[in-house]
Amino acid sequence: MDSLPEEQYDAIVRLTSYICEVPAAFISFIDEDRQWFKAKRGLDFQSTPRAESFCRHTIMGDTLVEIPDVTKSDLFADSLVTTGELNIRFYASAPLVDPQGFSIGSLCVFDTKPRALTDMQRDALKTLATEVISNLVLRRQKKELEENLLWHKEFYNLFNSSPEVHIITDNELNILLINEAVTTTLGYQPEEAVGQPIWNFFPEDKRVELLKLIRGDAGNGQAFEIETPIITNSGNLRWISWSVKAFGDKWYTSGRDITENRKITEDLELLSLVASKVNNGIVISNADDVVVWTNLGFEQITGYSANDVYNRHLRDVLKGKLPDSASVTEFDHLIETRQSYEVDLLINRKDGPQIWITIINSVLRNEAGEVERQIRIINDVTDRKRTEQELEILSSAASKSPSGILLRDSQANIVWMNEALEKITGYKLSEMKGKSFGQELLGPETDLEVLQAAAEMMKNHTPYEIEVQLYRRDKTPVWVFLSNSPYFNEAGTVERQIMVAVDITARKKAEEQLNLLSLVASNTLSGIVINDSAGQVEWVNSAFTKITGYTVNDVAEKHLGDVLKGELTDVTIIEKARELSKNKQSFEVDLLVYRKGGQPVWISVINSVILDHKGEIEKYIEVIIDITAKKKVEIELISAKEEALQLSNAKDMFISVMSHEIRTPLNAVIGMSHLLIEDNPSEGQMENLNILKFSAENLLTLINDVLDFTKIETGNVELEKVNISLREIVHGVMSSMQYKTGSKDIYLKEIVDDAVPQLVIGDKTRLTQILLNLVGNAVKFTDAGGVTVELKVIEQSAKDVRIRFGITDTGIGIAQNKLSTIFESFKQAETDTTRNYGGTGLGLPIAKRLVELHDSRINVDSVPGQGTTFWFAITLNKVKDDATAKNNQVESGLNLHALVVDDNQINRLLINKVLKKWGATADFAENGVQAVDMITANRNYDVVLMDIHMPIMGGLEAAQAVRALRDTYFQQLPIIALTASMLNNQMNQIHEAGMNDYVLKPFDPKQLFDKLSKFQKQ
Repeated sequence: MDSLPEEQYDAIVRLTSYICEVPAAFISFIDEDRQWFKAKRGLDFQSTPRAESFCRHTIMGDTLVEIPDVTKSDLFADSLVTTGELNIRFYASAPLVDPQGFSIGSLCVFDTKPRALTDMQRDALKTLATEVISNLVLRRQKKELEENLLWHKEFYNLFNSSPEVHIITDNELNILLINEAVTTTLGYQPEEAVGQPIWNFFPEDKRVELLKLIRGDAGNGQAFEIETPIITNSGNLRWISWSVKAFGDKWYTSGRDITENRKITEDLELLSLVASKVNNGIVISNADDVVVWTNLGFEQITGYSANDVYNRHLRDVLKGKLPDSASVTEFDHLIETRQSYEVDLLINRKDGPQIWITIINSVLRNEAGEVERQIRIINDVTDRKRTEQELEILSSAASKSPSGILLRDSQANIVWMNEALEKITGYKLSEMKGKSFGQELLGPETDLEVLQAAAEMMKNHTPYEIEVQLYRRDKTPVWVFLSNSPYFNEAGTVERQIMVAVDITARKKAEEQLNLLSLVASNTLSGIVINDSAGQVEWVNSAFTKITGYTVNDVAEKHLGDVLKGELTDVTIIEKARELSKNKQSFEVDLLVYRKGGQPVWISVINSVILDHKGEIEKYIEVIIDITAKKKVEIELISAKEEALQLSNAKDMFISVMSHEIRTPLNAVIGMSHLLIEDNPSEGQMENLNILKFSAENLLTLINDVLDFTKIETGNVELEKVNISLREIVHGVMSSMQYKTGSKDIYLKEIVDDAVPQLVIGDKTRLTQILLNLVGNAVKFTDAGGVTVELKVIEQSAKDVRIRFGITDTGIGIAQNKLSTIFESFKQAETDTTRNYGGTGLGLPIAKRLVELHDSRINVDSVPGQGTTFWFAITLNKVKDDATAKNNQVESGLNLHALVVDDNQINRLLINKVLKKWGATADFAENGVQAVDMITANRNYDVVLMDIHMPIMGGLEAAQAVRALRDTYFQQLPIIALTASMLNNQMNQIHEAGMNDYVLKPFDPKQLFDKLSKFQKQ
C-alpha cells in the first residue's frame, strides 16, 4: 500500500472501465482501517475509511459482488458514497485473492445510474481481477530474484575471502569450483585446479589408499572429516584437514592447513609416549607454575590423577615434610625464585599412606630468559628411606604376614622365608635355604615361559609381578601371585631380591567358574543381556542375536526396549518395567517386539537387579526367551475358548427356546387340570383328571431334570438363602410320593430329630429337589417293605447346625462294582433298569451336584437284594428368631386389576380363570406392542403379568419401553415375568429389563397368588 502508480495497473483499470462501460473503476487494497486505491479512473481521492467502503463486503467472500441499484440495498442505501457527492447508483467488484487464499482487495466499477453487467462483462471483471493478482505475484518474484542474486554475490565474495580451501567436485571427484585460498595455501591458481580430479594432488603412493578411504566414508551418506597429504605447486607436502559432505551428485569440501599443528602434535605424542612409559612420575607446569600435565607414573606413585592436580600448584596438593636436615626457608626460596632443585619429601598419598619421594625440578626458560615450563621428575624412594629404620619391624611383620615373603641373595639363592610361604609351598626354610626358588616347585602344569621371563627380568635387576601355578611338596597344585623387587645397596648393586607370594588358588577357581558361566551364557538357548546401571546394553550373547537378529554392536549403549519396540509393542509395559528397575525391583514380563528384519516376535523378559556392596544398582541382567510358539498356542486356546463360549450360548438359547415351547402347553395342561379338579368333578372325572395331572407333572419333572442338569453343568445354579422348615419339606416330599407307590404295598416313613430347629436358612427348592430325586429313586426300585427319610442332628452351635439326611429303602440294592457309575449322567446300575423301571438316569447326578453345591458329598451304602441308603450331611445357618410365622392367607380375595400379556390363547384363558377365582380382574394383550399401548392409554393396572417370548415385541423389550416413560406410574408399575426358562442369563435379562419378579411356567397357583398379593389394593 502507499506505493507509486504503475502503468500495468492503470491499464487494467482503463480496460475494466471500457469493457464494463462505466465512468469509474479502481483497484483497491484494504487493511484494518482504510481502503487505498492503487489505480483509479473517475476518482479524485487516494483512500477512504474502511467503514465507508463498499469493497469491505466483497473481500469477505471469493465471488463477484454486483448491486444494480444501491439505493435499494439494505447494506448500501444509507452510505455516504450513495447519498453524497459521488451519487453512486451501480456498484460491482471482484475480490483480489492471493495464492494463499487471502482476499486483499478488489477490482471495482461503479456508475451514477442503475444498471446491470452482461455475462461477458462479469467474466471479464473476474479475469482482470486475476490479472491484478498475477502482476502482484510477478513483482514479488522479481524482487526475491534480485535479492537472491545479491546474496549469491555476497556469498561468492565470502567464499573467495575464506582462508580455508573450499572445493566443489562432481561425484567423480573432478574439481568444478575452488576458491582463491588454494593459491595462498598450496601455490596453485584456481584455474589450474578446476577440471582436474582431486587425486592428482595426492602423493602417488597414497592415492589408492586415500580414494578408498574417502569413498568408504562417503558411502555412509554422512558428513565426514579426513586428513590427507597434498603436493603443493612447489613439490612440497602439506597436510590438509578436510570436511566433506555429499549433496546429490556433488561433493562440498573445506580444507584447513594443519601441517605445523600435525608436526607439533607428532612431537608432543612422541614425548608423551616416552613420559607415559617411564616408571618415574613426571609433572609439567606452565610459566605460572600451574600443573598442565602429569604421566601415569605420577598417579601410580602419589595416587593423584591428572584431574586432581590440573591447574593447581603442585605444592598445594603434595603437602609434605622435608627431612630434618633440610631448610624449609631455603626450599621456599628456590620455589619462589623459579630455580631448579632436588629435594626429598615425606608426603601423604591421596589414599592416605605416607611415602618418601624425590623431586628433581628443572626450569625451562625462553630466549628472553623468562620461565616457560617447569618439569619435575618424581621418584618413590620410600624403600630406600625406610629400609634401615624399619628392617627389624619388617622382619617381624614378614614372619607373621599372611602373604608369603622370600629373601634371596645376589645369586638368587634363598636366604629366608616366612611361615606363610612355608604353608603355601609345604617346604620348610631348612629344606629350601641355599636353593633357587622355583626348581623344587615345578610341575606338569607350570608355565615355564612365565618363569623364564621372570628370571630374565630378575637378571636385569627389574621388578616383576607374575601369576603362575606351582606344586607343593605333596604335589598338589597351587596358584600364586609373585611380586619380586631387587634391593640395591648404596653402591647401586643388587644386594637382595625380595619376593612376596600370595595364594590365589581360590581366586583362580572363581575365575574358572566365571569363565564357565560366561561359556554357558554364550551358548544357552535363552538370550542373555547385561546392562549397566543406567539400563544401557553392555553385552549380549549369541542366543539373543539368534532370537532378535541384533548383535551387540546394534544395541550397545542403548536401552533394549527402544531398539526392539515396534508398531504393536505395548510401550506401557516397557515404561512400567523401567520404573520397577529404577526402584531396584526385578520383574518378568511378556512383550511383543520386532526382530531386526521387522518380523514380530513374542519374548519373555526376566530381569534381575545386581546391587553393589553399597546397595546401589551395578548391573541389570535380563534373560530373553522366545515365546512366540507359546503365544500362538495361547491365542489358539483363546480362540477355542471363544468358540466354546459361542457353542455354550447357542446351547443356552436352544434350551431357553425349548423350555418355553414345552412349558407353555404344559402350563395349560397342568393349570386346567388344577382348575377342573377344584371344580367338583364326578368320581370318574376325578380319576381321569388325576391321571392327566400326574402325567403332565411327570413330564414336567423330566423336563426340569434335563434343564437342572444343564444349569448345574454350566455353573448357573446359585443357592437361595431364605427361612425354611425342614419338617415341612420332608412332609411335602413324602406326601407327593404317595401316588408313586401305586399298587405297591410299601410304606413311606419320615423321622425328624427333635433337635432339628423349626426354621433354618437354606434353599427350599434345591433341598426339595434332592429329596424328591432320592425318594423317588428309592420308591421306584422298592417293591416290598418301604422307604424311610431320617433327619438327624450331628452337631450344632449357636449360629449353625449340621444335619444328616438319610434315605433308606428295602429295594433291589446296588452291586458294589456299580456304585461308582450310578452318579454318571444318563447311566443306571444295570442295562435293563430303564426298560424295567423307567427313568432318565439324571436323578442321581442332579442330586449329587446339588449336594456338592451345599459343600457336601453324597454317600451310598447298599447290599444287593436287601436295600440301599443314600445319605449326606449339610451345615445350615440357624434363624435368629425361631418363631414360626404361619401364612394363613388363602387364595381368595385378591383385590387388583392386572394386565396379562401372552401370545398363547390357552395361557390367557387359564390365567383369566385363576384370577377370576381369586376375585381379581384382568385385561389381555397378545404382544408387547399392545401391552405398551394399553398401559399408556389406561394407566389403571395394579400389576402386569408379562410373557417373555412373543411375536412383534417380546416381554423384555416391552418392559424396557414402559420403564423408558418418564411418569412415576410407569417407573413404579409392578411387572412380573411369565417365563418358561430356568437359565441364569434369562433371569439376569429379566432384572436388567426393569421387571420386579418372575413366575415359572407351568406356574404353581399358590406361588402366583403369593407374588400378586404383594401388589393388591389396600
